[in-house]
Amino acid sequence: MILMSKNKKHDRRNEHGNVLIYILVAVALLGALSFAVAQSGRGNIEQLSAERARLFATEIIEYSSNLGNAVTQLKLRGCDESELNFDNPIASGYDNTSAPTDGSCNIFHPNGGGLSWQQQQAQTRNSTNENFTDYQINATNNTPDIGTFNGELYFLAETNEAVCIAINNLLAISPSDPPATDTGFSQHTSFTFAGSYSQVSSINAYPGEASACFEDGPSGRYYFYKVLLAR
Repeated sequence: MILMSKNKKHDRRNEHGNVLIYILVAVALLGALSFAVAQSGRGNIEQLSAERARLFATEIIEYSSNLGNAVTQLKLRGCDESELNFDNPIASGYDNTSAPTDGSCNIFHPNGGGLSWQQQQAQTRNSTNENFTDYQINATNNTPDIGTFNGELYFLAETNEAVCIAINNLLAISPSDPPATDTGFSQHTSFTFAGSYSQVSSINAYPGEASACFEDGPSGRYYFYKVLLAR
């Protein structure tokens, strides 16, 4: 009887040991599962962010293309380059007094281009750049191998890095990630186009490209440009 009691005690110790092993294995599996879920979640977030950047990039490219097409159409109708008018009720500084009074050379008028000014979404740009909070139309830059060295008519947008890379990928611009660096560009936020052209600085990052996104070397910010009218 005494020997049987000892064996029972020994069996119980074995059982306790086995239970402890099972608990440790369960904890290890739970930890591995939690890690896998966390990594999967992070991957989904990164993918979602990339898709969101691509959507924003598509929106910017399409809007700039619409503006370019409107400029081309108005030129074909007989509007002089100095008569093009980007005056609108939202962004100031674009009233071109040289434009016909009937609105026939106005981009944002039913008699002209028939478009509406589309404000830039805040998520697409660098929130610390208080001087460049919306799209801009100016004629104070040029791009090598595009037009002459006179000021070209540009659409400009300050973007964040993710949107900039997405834009270049959509346009098949190389290098795209990271974008090429430019040292000759100046923001010129005060030079909104109102009929006059003047070459002040150059966008040299992508010679021969009518539209692309680059990194401004001095500021470290990113800018998308599209030449609306090469002169």
